[in-house]
Formats: sequence, C-alpha cells, structure tokens
Amino acid sequence: MTIGGSLICLGAPFFLVAAPDGTLASELMFYCMKAPLLLWLGSLLFTIRGYSITEDSILIHRLIWATRMPLEQLNEVNLDNAAFLNSIRCFGNGGIFGISGLYYSRREGTFRAFVTNTTRTVLLKFSSRTILLSPDDPKLFVRTLLRHMDQFTESWAPIR
Repeated sequence: MTIGGSLICLGAPFFLVAAPDGTLASELMFYCMKAPLLLWLGSLLFTIRGYSITEDSILIHRLIWATRMPLEQLNEVNLDNAAFLNSIRCFGNGGIFGISGLYYSRREGTFRAFVTNTTRTVLLKFSSRTILLSPDDPKLFVRTLLRHMDQFTESWAPIR
C-alpha cells in the first residue's frame, strides 16, 4: 500500500501537468496538483516507527512525536493475529506508511489501530478503549508489558 499510494500521490501531479492546455481551469489545476502531495505528506507525518514500553505507559513512535497510552486502565492483553480480520475503517489511514485510525469489527467493536503488519498484532483492552498494535515480536512485547504491569499494579487480567 505504501509503494502504490506513494506512486499515485507523487505521480498524479505530473499527469495533471501533462494534460493539454485549457482542459481545466487554472485554479482547479492548482488544487488538483497539491491535494495528492498533501495527502502523502500527511500520511508520512503519521507513520508508525515503533513502540516502546515505559514504567507507566506505551509509547507509539511517529515520525516526529510519540503518542502516549497510559497503562493504568489496561485490563487485558491478547496476542491476536486475526484481530484486524473483517474490520472496517471508520476514519484514518488504510495503508500509506502504516494503518492507523479508528476501526470497527463485529468481534472487537470499535478500536484504534496503530499497525504496520496486520498478521502480527497485539490487542490491548483498556477500561474505555481498545488499541491494536503490531510490534515486530509480539510475544516479546507482551512479555515485556506483563513484566511492567506486574511492577505497576497488583490487579491484572490474564493473557489470552
């Protein structure tokens, strides 16, 4: 998706420039050339570079910032390679530099995805939300998270 989306977003302005003169109004042409580039740049900013676990939160690393997920309301952790199966994107990016945004599936309900690989996913169920991540090594990620959770709190739901 990243390669195909990038080719379309970066290549579309060149095709519009090559269009015969007088086919589109100049103002419309200006916006048509900028929109794919802005879409590509926006997707690049929200790219998912990785995850890290701190003493009290999970950090989702983006291109120039990190999204923080506090662990205090984390109730359940699932190694679930099928969590993304048959999900519907409600809002977000469906594949250019990652899959992120708000999704819905009958099985999990509404969840936020911060995913780069839909076949290696970890589902995190908090009191008020559900988050889907895709670390490089899901088992190691879960083991590390459980170790931090044991230090962070006494109450913990078992892993499935």
